[in-house]
This record gives sequence, structure tokens and C-alpha cells, in this order.
Amino acid sequence: MKSKYNRSGHLIEFMAEQLTVFDDDLGAWRRASPDLTVRRPESVEAIVCASSFLDMSSECFVVLTRPEQRLAKLEQFADHLHETALPWFAWSADPERLVSAAPDAVLSPWGFAQDLMELLVSGDRVAEARALWTRVLNLNSKHQQAFVTGQAMAEAGERPRWHTAEAIGWSASVLDLR
Repeated sequence: MKSKYNRSGHLIEFMAEQLTVFDDDLGAWRRASPDLTVRRPESVEAIVCASSFLDMSSECFVVLTRPEQRLAKLEQFADHLHETALPWFAWSADPERLVSAAPDAVLSPWGFAQDLMELLVSGDRVAEARALWTRVLNLNSKHQQAFVTGQAMAEAGERPRWHTAEAIGWSASVLDLR
């Protein structure tokens, strides 16, 4: 059947917007250890990290307007994803490399430093989690006061919002990484 929305000459675009890593064991740890993690939506309970593909490549989409070129263009784009995205996923699969290889952008206060520290602690890699906390501190020196505020929140039994600088400090405190 021919669709009026799939005609040659009209823009058709395929885009890779985000790369996301989930870990079922981390999700289970979070459910079993609610005092050691902030509340987050159930849909991202097992999230390790995510990043915009735009942070990795200026080539985040492929134009598929011409039917006779679609397969070749999709294959080229798949090759590009393979070259760009798979190395990004590789560091997240290896706790030995995670501390040094995680991209700086993922470790920002609004990134996934807190989630990565939890991943390491949940896998009994406390030394690596401490090293990651140290790296986060060094990368985000202008957020030191927010980290301290998060630590004070932990001591007072309060909880910060997920994906904030305070949440990173809170996690460092409740996970005993300081």
C-alpha cells in the first residue's frame, strides 16, 4: 500500500537522539536498598546513564527522502552508530575502566555521576566508587557548596531531587564514599 506520507521528494528523516544504559541488577539493588538511593521514576529505576547522541556526533540523523537511496543511507548510518556509539557503551560495561573512561559530560551535576556511583557500590566496587566521587569533585569544583548541602541533607535524613548537585553529595554521604 502506498502512503501519502512516504512519497519521494518529501522529507523523511531518521534520527538517533539518545543512548541509554540500563542494568537490571542495579534496579534490583535500588529496590532492596531504598535508603541508599534517591527516588526516581519506576521507568528509570535500572538506569545507569544516558547521553544525547548529539554530544558524540554532529551526524545524528539520516535523510531517507529518496526511496532508492534509503537502504544504502541506513547502512551508512548504522556503520556510523557502530563506530561512535558502541565505544561509548563499552566503558559502561567495564567497572575497571568506568572511573577513568566515563565521559566528563556524563559526570556533570545533571548527568549520571550519582547513578554510576550506585552502580559501582551495588557491585561491591566501593574503592572504584570513591575514585569516581573524587573525579566528580575535581570536574565540578564550582558545585562544591551544593555537594556539601547534599551531604548535610543526608545527615539530616532528607532526600534531594535526582539529577542535582545536591543528590551527588547526598549519595557520596549515604554510600560512605567521603
